[in-house]
Amino acid sequence: MQKALASPIETVIFDFGGVFTTSPLAHVRHHAGEAGVDPAALVELMLGGYGNESEHPWQRVERGELALEECRIWARLESKRRFGIEIDPMEVMAPLMAEPVREAMIELVAELGQKGVTLGLLTNNARELRSTWGSLAEWDELFDQVIDSSEVGVRKPSPEAFQLALDRCDQSDAGRALMVDDFPENIAGARALGLAGVLVDEDPAPAIARIRELVLR
Repeated sequence: MQKALASPIETVIFDFGGVFTTSPLAHVRHHAGEAGVDPAALVELMLGGYGNESEHPWQRVERGELALEECRIWARLESKRRFGIEIDPMEVMAPLMAEPVREAMIELVAELGQKGVTLGLLTNNARELRSTWGSLAEWDELFDQVIDSSEVGVRKPSPEAFQLALDRCDQSDAGRALMVDDFPENIAGARALGLAGVLVDEDPAPAIARIRELVLR
């Protein structure tokens, strides 16, 4: 039996990739299988130790410190060194960037907004990809705040990223906020700050039902 929340949820903060689309990890693992590379090793090469802040090139891209093309060049060279084959991260992610957003999740956000819930979008992303994912929906109309890690210089799961989202959403009580994400590390980071969390799996339906239960009860 899941624990009931002590306070009503007034603010819901959504991740982008893996919530409104399929998970980036699914595409990395699929590509690893096709390339004959260990999936965990390819995930580590492309993302680094996700839950730990580091100087990994992709994390630097997400913090706006490194150009995406520089990271792409590094990944191609490093994959050749590690695996004997050259892997282009943009080719790995191409199917993700071409797929439509999940309409059920868009409908949920619209419904929450109509009920007066404050809505934030908090994404770890690359500055160069803003026009790509930004064109998939009317994010600025759906959300009160849209926060891109590459523009603000902090990324999930750092506490600063969640605190920034709370501040931007004018929510002073973390216990009245909910984080929706597909990375367990991000849910853990949000909970450490006091937010509730809902983890989105490959099938988003259970997460959508849980969000409705917590917020629209």
